[in-house]
Amino acid sequence: MRRVFAVMVAVCVSAPVFAQSPFPVSVDQRVQVTLVTGTRVVGRVSSVAANGFQIAGDDGRTHAANSNELKQIEVSRGRTSKWKKYALRGAIYTAAAGAVLAIPQRGEIGDNGVSAGHAAALGAWSGGLFGGLIGGAIGAAKSADQWERVWP
Repeated sequence: MRRVFAVMVAVCVSAPVFAQSPFPVSVDQRVQVTLVTGTRVVGRVSSVAANGFQIAGDDGRTHAANSNELKQIEVSRGRTSKWKKYALRGAIYTAAAGAVLAIPQRGEIGDNGVSAGHAAALGAWSGGLFGGLIGGAIGAAKSADQWERVWP
């Protein structure tokens, strides 16, 4: 009898907590919601209710996410920058191009010209330096959210 009573108390106490919101989101959390229609809404949760929640979308509009319209909920776990990857790619590509393009112009480098190896090294150095800087700037501009699926 005591066990049945303890289970009944546990259910009665925990039921209101679960009835507040069945969704694993909270106010001011960045979410990406996919609706049953296939529409994606990205923004911040502005309010949470028992049957859904409101999203202040990145498009400037407020969207309602009701339980019967939801297909998937993803929560942002922070933004990641891609500057390192783009800086490395930019440095490699432009270093190779700089090395190849500097060899035919070795007569104009220095007072009496330089060897093909020296010209290629100078071209690779300057090409890699500027390509890495430009690639890093492009990668920093391409930072993106890391999404984690939390529902269903």
